Amino acid sequence: MRKSTLAFARHHGVHPPVNRSVLAYVRQHGDEVILCVANLSRSAQATELDLSAWKDRIPLEMLGRTRFPPIGELPYMITLAPYGFYWFQLRERDKSEHVEPTVVPSSRLSSCR
Repeated sequence: MRKSTLAFARHHGVHPPVNRSVLAYVRQHGDEVILCVANLSRSAQATELDLSAWKDRIPLEMLGRTRFPPIGELPYMITLAPYGFYWFQLRERDKSEHVEPTVVPSSRLSSCR
């Protein structure tokens, strides 16, 4: 994966998450942006990342090719399994693409309380 992606060769900076058990950094080459997030703890961890510099981009998990919600102005919330990691390609949204916001029905919210 690293050899096929030029951005892995470039270091753009570390983004200190709120949670000190999580390491996050960005690699960028031209328009290609890769976000690497790793949980350094033996227990599951949640954290918030300031990704506002890449607002409206869509994180695409590189190993499973799973799309995550678009990046907005607010901190980006992410949860990682013990010693888990993600490599995201931060893709620009196609201008013709419409992304529906994810809404949890209120009936599901009340059952979580």
